[in-house]
Amino acid sequence: KRQQHHRSELAAKANLEASQEAAEQSDRRRLALEGREAELQTLRDGLAERQHRLEVRAEASAAKRRQLSEDQVVLQELRTEVAAFTEAAAQALARAEEQELRLIASNE
Repeated sequence: KRQQHHRSELAAKANLEASQEAAEQSDRRRLALEGREAELQTLRDGLAERQHRLEVRAEASAAKRRQLSEDQVVLQELRTEVAAFTEAAAQALARAEEQELRLIASNE
């Protein structure tokens, strides 16, 4: 009986040690998993920040393209106005030269 009791105690002690080891291993796994989750969250945060910066840069780029397009329209309008002014000035100069020639001819 004493031997059987001793074996029971040994078995109980072995079960307790195995249970404690399993609990410690479970704790280690849980801590490792929490660490990985924290790393993943850090990565997610970094990706979200990069995505935000890219969106801001894309919007700024789109605004620059819109401004450039508007500037090109204004530039084309100015070119048209300059061409019209140049043509009008050339015609006015031609008329003035013609009048001057007529005035000279009439004075002779």
